[in-house]
Amino acid sequence: MIQFRYVATEEFASAGAELMATHITRAIDDRGACHLALSGGRAPWELFGVLARTDLPWSKVHVWQVAGNAWSAALSVVADRPLPAADYQSR
Repeated sequence: MIQFRYVATEEFASAGAELMATHITRAIDDRGACHLALSGGRAPWELFGVLARTDLPWSKVHVWQVAGNAWSAALSVVADRPLPAADYQSR
C-alpha cells in the first residue's frame, strides 16, 4: 500500500531536486546528455529553483517545456483512439 504524508514546500523542493539531480547525472553519464521535459504550472517552481542552484553540467541538459493537454492529445493520435486519463497520466 502507498503511504502519503504531507511535507513542507521546502522539504518537497529539496528532496525533489536531489532526486532529479541524481537522474540527470545518470542520464549524462549514460548518454552524454539529459533531455528534461517540464510541464507548466506554478506548483514545481520552488523545486526548479533548488535544482537550478545544483552543481550540474548544465551545458549537457536540454530543457523542454511541454503541455500536459498536448501530450494527451498526441497519445490519442498515436493510439488511434481517445485514451482514458489513467492511460497517459502515469507515463
